[in-house]
Amino acid sequence: MDNGDFSPCAYIRLLQPLDHPAIGDAFDIVVADADAALRYRADIIATQRYAVPDVAAAERLVAHCRRTGATLAYDLDDDLLRIPRDHPDAVMLRPKAKVVQRLLRDAGVVFVSTPALAAGLAPLRSDVVVVPNALDERIWAPPGGTRPGRRFQASPGRLLCMGTATHGADFAMIEPVLGRLYETFTERVTIDILGVSTRADLPDWANRPSMPPGTTATYPGFVNWFTGQDRWDVGLAPLTDTAFNRCKSPIKTLDYAALGLAVVASDVAAYRGSLADGPGGLLAANRPEAWYAALSRIVRDAELRGRLAHGARAAFDVQGTLASQAAARRAAWLAA
Repeated sequence: MDNGDFSPCAYIRLLQPLDHPAIGDAFDIVVADADAALRYRADIIATQRYAVPDVAAAERLVAHCRRTGATLAYDLDDDLLRIPRDHPDAVMLRPKAKVVQRLLRDAGVVFVSTPALAAGLAPLRSDVVVVPNALDERIWAPPGGTRPGRRFQASPGRLLCMGTATHGADFAMIEPVLGRLYETFTERVTIDILGVSTRADLPDWANRPSMPPGTTATYPGFVNWFTGQDRWDVGLAPLTDTAFNRCKSPIKTLDYAALGLAVVASDVAAYRGSLADGPGGLLAANRPEAWYAALSRIVRDAELRGRLAHGARAAFDVQGTLASQAAARRAAWLAA
């Protein structure tokens, strides 16, 4: 990030996988910024997203890798070549597309998070390697941590909508539905909002849980707080159907599943085939009546909430952890 801190994406896509004993135990790993990296002779120099600040820095890094024989690995989890003009951070991010394009073009290997993103980059790179997102079970699901089988109340249904402030449009899509749900069930439902919107005028039914100071300063710090909560039964993952969003991964479902929450997600490309699409949740078309039907069903039926929560956590353990993906991830790095 511009302030020198590691972004959540850096932890998820590079730092924690390479630190995982089943993936990077034999690797000698040094963390450096784009300038400091030029002092090292390495087998692989890995970077991602906007960690390289400008085109000049990208050119220096590419030249260094060619001169020293290092493989430049570039990791991407969003279509940063095509940031939509209405994206909340468009003014800041769109000018950085030239850096992304240069690194995509000249990297020795490119890792991406979804097949859809790989397809979108095909005109520029046809040899990208898909490495699906996963969560580090060491911090998300440590021994003795949250497991399904936690209490499920017949009343109320405890709903959570979580995300960064870039998801304001996604929340706005279901906000009227949530209002109607609260009017209908009132004492049988609670609705918590974490992040998602910077608005100060959220409706009275939208609770914002308090967090200790500094909780969001680092990704591991937030995960430590989040996994210690036992206040929700259902996680909501609305997502508008846009070209940019079609390249996204279903990582939100993994966040929820790690806590043993049932998931209700938009019936869009990013979530089809995910754990929300059957074993651990419900998909709802992006229409008010469809979202209301799914949410009212899950609020009414505590047994359904419990069954889907168990399914979500089981799917997370099988396919959503770094441990479950370790062999493929290690092979990808060794191939690089």
